[in-house]
Amino acid sequence: MPSPRNLTETPARGGERWLLLVSGASVLLHLGFAGRYGFFRDELYFIACGARPAWGNVDQPPLQPALAYAWDALVGGSLLGFRSVPALCAGLLAFLTGRLTRALGGGTAAALLAALGVTIAPVLMVSTHLFTVNTLEPVLWTLLVLWLVQVFQRPSLPRWLGIGALIGVGSLNKYSMAFWALALLVGVVLSGRRRVLASPGLAAALLLAGALPLPSILWQAQHGWPFLELVGRGAAGKNAPFEAAGFLKEVVLQMHPFTLPLWLAGWVRLWRRERALASAFAAFFGFMFVAHAKPYYVAPAFPMLIAAGAVSVAGWLTSAWRRASGFGLLLAGGALTAPLVVPILPVDTLLRYQRALGIKPTPLEQKEYDELPQHLADQFGWPEIGQAVRDAWEELAPSERARAAVFSFNYGDAAAIARYAGVPSISGHNQYGEWGAGPADGSLLLVFGGRRAWLEPHFSSIERVGTGPSLPYMMPYERGQPIWRVRDPKAPLSELWARLRHID
Repeated sequence: MPSPRNLTETPARGGERWLLLVSGASVLLHLGFAGRYGFFRDELYFIACGARPAWGNVDQPPLQPALAYAWDALVGGSLLGFRSVPALCAGLLAFLTGRLTRALGGGTAAALLAALGVTIAPVLMVSTHLFTVNTLEPVLWTLLVLWLVQVFQRPSLPRWLGIGALIGVGSLNKYSMAFWALALLVGVVLSGRRRVLASPGLAAALLLAGALPLPSILWQAQHGWPFLELVGRGAAGKNAPFEAAGFLKEVVLQMHPFTLPLWLAGWVRLWRRERALASAFAAFFGFMFVAHAKPYYVAPAFPMLIAAGAVSVAGWLTSAWRRASGFGLLLAGGALTAPLVVPILPVDTLLRYQRALGIKPTPLEQKEYDELPQHLADQFGWPEIGQAVRDAWEELAPSERARAAVFSFNYGDAAAIARYAGVPSISGHNQYGEWGAGPADGSLLLVFGGRRAWLEPHFSSIERVGTGPSLPYMMPYERGQPIWRVRDPKAPLSELWARLRHID
C-alpha cells in the first residue's frame, strides 16, 4: 500500500501502479485458494451445458456455458486452472472500479478505497471465485457505467457503439444485463439529459444491444419462454422470502458492513451530481425487491456506488491518520470475512471459526441447510457421487449398459455423474429436461435419489443397488441418496418424461 501521507499527491501514473497492485493482490488471493475444496454444483452444470452448444438454455444464455466448457477443456479439467478466469475477473473488477472512481472525480486515495471496497465485499468475492454466470456480471456492469460516464463527459459514436456491444455481450452472459441497461436508460430519461437522449449514438447503441442477443431471445420464444417460467417459480416459492428489513439486512451483510458508508455516500453523491446513475440504481433495486429476487441479484450494481462514495469519503480523510484508519478498517474487515466466503481455511477450521463468530448461513432458497453456506457446501461430494454411481453401473451387463442411463433429480447430480462416473446421465431438471433421455429406451435405468414410493407407479421392478456418499460437508439433501435399478416401465419413457421435466 502507498504511504497514506502521499496518496492524494500521487501522480496519475503512480496511482495507476497502486491500483494495479491492489488488483493483482485480489487475483493472487483467489488463485491461492482456488483448488482447496472442489468444483461447485453450477460450474459442473455449465460445463455440461457448454458441451452441447445452442443459442439458448432453459435457465441461462449461451455465453458462459460455452466459455466454461472451452476453458475446462483447455486446462485439462484442472480446478485451479478453471478458477483462474474468475480470479482474473476479481482483479479486473477492482481495477475498473478504481478507474470509474477517477472518472467520477476521485484521486488516487479514492480509487484505492473503491478498489478495496469491492475486493472485500463477500458477495463479490463469491462471484469472482466461482466460474458461473455471476463471474463476468459485475465486471461488465461496472465497465458499462464507466463508458456511460465517459459518454456523458464526451459523447462519440464509437463510445456509443462500444456501449451497445457491451450490453449485447452482457445479455448473452446473463439476461439481467438487459434489466440493468433498462434501469440506466430510465435513469437517463428521468435526469433530463436531453443531449444524450437526442444523440444518434444512443439509437445505434440500442440497435446493437438488441441485435447481439437476438438469437438467444428467439431460442427462448421458440421454446415457450422457459426462462420466464424459471423466474416466476423462483419468485413464487423457490427463493427464500425476505421482508424489506430482511432484504436490506442481507444486502448490507453481503456487501460487507464496512463498505456501508462508501455506498451510502455514493448514492447521495450521485443523486447530487449524476442523478441518472442514482435513479438507475434506485429503479433496479426497487424492481429486484418487488420481484422477490435473491438479495445478491443487486450486487453487480454496487461497484458504481462504492466508486462514487469513495470520492466523498476520501475527501473526508484529510489527514494521514484518517487515511490510514480508513484503509486499515477495510483491510481488517476483509480479513475477518474472507475466510467465510473463499476456502482460505480447511473446512474443519472454517466451521470452528464460524461458531466462534456466531455465524450461520442465511438460506437463500427453500432448502435444508447445515453449517456451511451453500456456495461452499456445494463444492463437496461430487467425485464420491460419481464413484458410487459408477460402481452400480459396473454391475450391469454390457448389453444392459447399451440401452441404459442414470437418471437423477437435479442438474447438479446429473452433471457430477456425467463428469465423475463417465456414464450416460439424464435428468428432467432445467436444461437436462430439454435434452431428453439420450440413449435410454426406458426398459432399464439407474436412478440416483428419490423414494421407492415415487418409483412404484412407474416401474414394475425396483431394486436398491447402492447408496451415495454421506459426507458431513455436503448439502444435507445430497447425503446418503439411494441408488435404484428399475426395469419394466408401466408407460413409454416419452410419456413419463413429460412428468419428469421441471424448471426451477
